[in-house]
Amino acid sequence: MLVTGGTGFLGSHSVARLVREGYRTRVTVRESGQQAEVLAALRQAEADPVGRLEFVLADLGADHG
Repeated sequence: MLVTGGTGFLGSHSVARLVREGYRTRVTVRESGQQAEVLAALRQAEADPVGRLEFVLADLGADHG
């Protein structure tokens, strides 16, 4: 699954549910520091992302991003 906006309110809840249900989930972030936000939300939701979560840095201002 690919989740864009995973650092937002709805996105973080979606990521937590997908991870809890065992889906391999890819989350786009605009800055590498946002990974910590997603991981904090997962800890709070008691969702263990080990082996099921990947981050992709998306540069929305560039064609290659």
